[in-house]
Amino acid sequence: MGLNCMGLLCLDRLPRARSREEWKYVAQVSFWLSTWYVCSLVNLLMVKTLLSEKGCTPVGIGLVQMSVTALFGAIKVLGPEARRIKLWKNARIKRKRSSYPIGDEESPRGRTEEERSDWPEGDQSDQQLDSSVGKLMRKPQFWNYMVLLGALRVSTVVLGLVSLSYVAASFTETIKASAPLATVLFAWLILGERTSLPVFLSLFPVMGGLILCASSEISFHMVGFLAALLNNFLDCIQNIFSKKMMESLVTPVQLQFFTSVAGSFFQLPVMLWQLKRSASLEATAEAKPAGWEVSAYVLICAVFFHMQSVSAYCTMALVSPVTQSVANTLKRTLMIFISILYFGNAVVASSVGGILMVISGVALYNYFRILDTPPRTAPRQEA
Repeated sequence: MGLNCMGLLCLDRLPRARSREEWKYVAQVSFWLSTWYVCSLVNLLMVKTLLSEKGCTPVGIGLVQMSVTALFGAIKVLGPEARRIKLWKNARIKRKRSSYPIGDEESPRGRTEEERSDWPEGDQSDQQLDSSVGKLMRKPQFWNYMVLLGALRVSTVVLGLVSLSYVAASFTETIKASAPLATVLFAWLILGERTSLPVFLSLFPVMGGLILCASSEISFHMVGFLAALLNNFLDCIQNIFSKKMMESLVTPVQLQFFTSVAGSFFQLPVMLWQLKRSASLEATAEAKPAGWEVSAYVLICAVFFHMQSVSAYCTMALVSPVTQSVANTLKRTLMIFISILYFGNAVVASSVGGILMVISGVALYNYFRILDTPPRTAPRQEA
C-alpha cells in the first residue's frame, strides 16, 4: 500500500510522460520517496525507543545524528568523486532543464520564455551546478544561506527530539499536519509561488486525515506541544530555502553536507554544556554510563537519520515545496499507523479512515495539479 500511495505523488507527470527522460524522472521520484519513507520510519521507531526505554536525552541523540551525517557528507563531498565535479550527474537525480515544458511551475529555469532566457544554454547551466567546493565557498550568498539553514536544521532536529520526549509520536505528527498550509504561505512569501484555489482546498483532506489517524493516540504536554509547533514552522521555512539553494547554488549532496556542518557548529555550546553536566554527574556518582548496546543503537539510528536526510533533499530537488509537504504529510500518516502496530496498540476505525482520507486528498491534489499545468504545445514546423 505504501508504494502505491507514493506513486500518487508522481501522477501529475504521467499524462505527459511520453519520453524516456520523463519516465526516468518518475522513477527517480519514486525511488527517493521510497528511501525517504523507509528511513524515516526506522529512524522514528529507534528514536522513540531510545528516548522512552534506553534513557537517552534529545540533546545527546541530536549531537550524534548531526555529527554522523556531517562525517558521511564530508566523505561524499570532499572525497575523490568530488574532484571530478560530477556529484549532481553521478547521483542521477537531475533532469535536463530542456525537458521542462514552458509554463511548468516546477521548472527551475522559470515558467516563461523571458525567465528561461536568463539561463545559459547547453552544458553551461550544468557547470554552474557542478561548481567545485572551493569556488562555491567563495560566494558571499552561499555563507548567508549556510548560517540560516544551519540554524534552522539544528533547531528542527532538537525540537523534534524534545517533542518526542514529552508526548507521543502521533501527537507530534498531528501538530505537523498544518505543514502544507504553512508551506503554501511561506512559498508565496519567499519564492513568489502561487497555489490555485482547487489545489489549496485539496490540502485540507490531507491534513484532516492525518489528524484523524492520530486522534486515538493523543496525549498533551505544553513543552511537547510548543516544540512540535515551532518545529513545524521552522521545517517549512528550511525546506523552502533549501529548494531555493538547489535551484541556483548547490546539489542535494552538497547541501546536506554543508547544513550538517553548520548545524554542528551551532550545537557546540550545547555539546560543551552536555560534557560539563556529564562530568558533574560522574563526580556525584549519579551518571549511568551507556553500554555498548545503547551506543550501537544510537549509531545505527544516526546512520538512518543520514539516509533520511539525503533522500529528503534529493526528493526536494525534484518536486515543488508544496508537493514535498504533501509527501511529508502522507509519510507521517503511514508512520503513525505503522508505529501503532509496532508498539502493539489497538487499531481503531479512525486510524484506517484517516489513512484513506489522506490517500484521497493526495489523489485530489495531483488531479488539480494536472488541471493547473498548461498542456504541452506541439513544436512549430518550419516550411
